[in-house]
Amino acid sequence: MLDRLTIDPVAGLADRGGVLCVVTNVDGAAYRPVGAAMAFLHNGTQLGTVSSGCLEGALAVEAEQVFNTGQPRQVRYGKGSPWIDIQLPCGAGLDIHLWRAARGKAILSEAARSLMDREARALLIPRKCLEAARLGAPEPAGWSGDVFSLPRIPPLRLLVFGTGIETVAFAELARGAGCDVCVASDEALVSDTLSDKSMPIDDGIKEAIEADAQTAIVLFFHDHHSETPILETALKSPAFWVGAQGSRQAQKLRIAALQDEGVKNEFLGRLQDRIGLIPSTRDPRTLAVSVLADVFDAYKKQWMDPYFGACQKAVTA
Repeated sequence: MLDRLTIDPVAGLADRGGVLCVVTNVDGAAYRPVGAAMAFLHNGTQLGTVSSGCLEGALAVEAEQVFNTGQPRQVRYGKGSPWIDIQLPCGAGLDIHLWRAARGKAILSEAARSLMDREARALLIPRKCLEAARLGAPEPAGWSGDVFSLPRIPPLRLLVFGTGIETVAFAELARGAGCDVCVASDEALVSDTLSDKSMPIDDGIKEAIEADAQTAIVLFFHDHHSETPILETALKSPAFWVGAQGSRQAQKLRIAALQDEGVKNEFLGRLQDRIGLIPSTRDPRTLAVSVLADVFDAYKKQWMDPYFGACQKAVTA
């Protein structure tokens, strides 16, 4: 069930065809923002969600009619809706636009492929015709005239370097949260434990770190001398977040070691001065929760809010 709610709905439509449903306006405070999207495939499978479960049943009926007629439509649920029997507990009103999507449509395949290639884009959809959609540079969700911008932002990726139970606990938690996780370790405890769960493991530390702008790099080492070559590369990569566990004293020594290697202040300034939202955490599981929450918070502020949150504020102001 979780896979059906998290898989890219555009990719599903490119493969099977069906109906694309997108939140295009929010009147009040809602569970999902403008730009939230889901799909009902030709075989009836639901991919994604636009509410906490309040609307999907009603949307399935609307989607069937859109699929049969080929005519897009916009429906309103909650506040201001003609369907008083379909209520939203949050008290908001949602406008949801539905478009029929033909199987194998080139623009949908291109949009799906670009997200798989971790390229941030926007699917620009005319109000009356999904067939005329095109891909453009990423921009906030919302209408511009009769064209709706649907942002396509790559999901959070985590590169984890380290040893010990902290590395294992963090990697397992992040994987359970649905993150794309790659772990590099030269310690048997880490590689033996995580390889049983089909997680990618590198024997030793990568010389080249493959990171993009939606990647966070996390280090869990007790021997901090192992960190310097990794951080040298990580801090010069496009990764939006780079952090390493350790005390304040460890951080001072870490910075000094990087300075000795000639790392410039413009890169040193990208290193988190501490990791985790829970202070002085020592239990590995609590540390994992603390650090993952920190990373998610940064990802939300840097990548979700500009494309989804800002539009939400504008609509609800």
